Amino acid sequence: MTFKLRFRNPGQDLVISGAARGLTCIGRAALQGVVQASGDATGTSPGRRWRYSTYRIAHDGPVIWALDMPLNSNVGIISSSEVSPGLWEVVCYCGSSLDAYQFDSVQSPLAVWAYGFVSTLYDGGIRAAFYNANGTLAYDFSRPNPLFPLASGVANGAVTTIPALTRPVVMGCPTSDPSYDPSAGPNRWRAEFYRGMWRRTSSTEIVEVMVAKQRWEYAATEPIGVAAGYISPTTYLILEGALLP
Repeated sequence: MTFKLRFRNPGQDLVISGAARGLTCIGRAALQGVVQASGDATGTSPGRRWRYSTYRIAHDGPVIWALDMPLNSNVGIISSSEVSPGLWEVVCYCGSSLDAYQFDSVQSPLAVWAYGFVSTLYDGGIRAAFYNANGTLAYDFSRPNPLFPLASGVANGAVTTIPALTRPVVMGCPTSDPSYDPSAGPNRWRAEFYRGMWRRTSSTEIVEVMVAKQRWEYAATEPIGVAAGYISPTTYLILEGALLP
């Protein structure tokens, strides 16, 4: 018989398994800069385009991003990449006031943390760690801020209930990416591109909102046919961020 270490919480959720590895907060990503939206939403291409803030962190393996959710702000991830070996970059969105064209004119810095697997023990103090069967470090309980989500779910454009936390932090970003070209007048059309983002509307609610990525107007007898629009389901984890670095 093979014995495996498992810890379950009172709800019988499996929280630690000897056959798994635990994610730990690597640290808070460093802000590289903020770029504001620019251009004319009713002008010709490229029209008005959204902008972003950029963050980087070093880690010797893949990372998963966790985003702060300031109250009444639209937040989300635009892109993520390894810009050089061991250096990860995430481009984020954080605005709080959509204009008539669904652009946030002011982008704000956002707290962003990276989670990942660790290969070496925490350096300092008393240590408590588990290794899996092949000798890989699975859990290092001496490290601060392990990943223990307090909630998870799937959103599909509707208001979603989250726990009442001191500082709600989300893992997972809406993937909706619709575009349209509705009429702007006789023989005139609008090219509109949107992306889903999170908006925390109260201490216990988040909702997916659509923010404009790009918009312009053009003269034509018929639309160019950019795409159809839809909202796709989003899987997420909710963390308590009060003690994150």
